[in-house]
Amino acid sequence: MVEETSIVVLRFLLMAAIGFSVSVPAASSVPQPHNVSDLAATISAKGLGCQDLQVVPPPSEAIEGTCTVWHEAGVELDVLSSHAVLTKQIPKAVAAVCAALRKTHSSVKLVFVVGSNWVATFESTVNARPLAKAMNAKIQPLKCS
Repeated sequence: MVEETSIVVLRFLLMAAIGFSVSVPAASSVPQPHNVSDLAATISAKGLGCQDLQVVPPPSEAIEGTCTVWHEAGVELDVLSSHAVLTKQIPKAVAAVCAALRKTHSSVKLVFVVGSNWVATFESTVNARPLAKAMNAKIQPLKCS
């Protein structure tokens, strides 16, 4: 139960602070989504699920949501306005998530699939790989220092 609560808290922190300690790939051949619905539609078109998208209500302006991707339920999707904004936000959420992990003594391992202006948060690298490959994105584990 503690691990489950930690996961919920971590996902909330990510949604609040968007960004992580990862290298952000440059724009790819996959079109940049304008919002989480666009990203979910692209994921779905690639045969990876996301038909169960739940968009976080305003004030998120449809930039955050969760859905089932591949075989993992509750994958968090975050879409930012540009690659530059994503890059700028990177340190903020990493600090928040790592602080929460230390505070709760959690052993949760998160994995990010990072696109040009979007991020999907997984608990399993195995489930993250198909999305990364289909979307020409990078897989990055959360690394706390």
